[in-house]
Amino acid sequence: MPQEQLLELFKRYKYVVTIEEYVLDGGMGSSVANLIMDHNIDVELLRIGIPNIFAEPGSNEELSNIYEIDSRHIIKMILNKYYKNDTNK
Repeated sequence: MPQEQLLELFKRYKYVVTIEEYVLDGGMGSSVANLIMDHNIDVELLRIGIPNIFAEPGSNEELSNIYEIDSRHIIKMILNKYYKNDTNK
């Protein structure tokens, strides 16, 4: 993970979103969260991925829909998190 480049990006933006196809725990989103916390960067982080559970068997498409990590749900999560109450649109 290119920490220095990510730190520079995080300092420029108010929101950060990580999206994973697998479980959140121990994934890229966890590493990004640790990096943000370790450097006291003031951003809002949204981590999207599968919760730490035993996933049902199925195709990637089926699992993306079941665990709401398909494009439609991802857009909805981002809009709900960052723009729902934002008066500075």
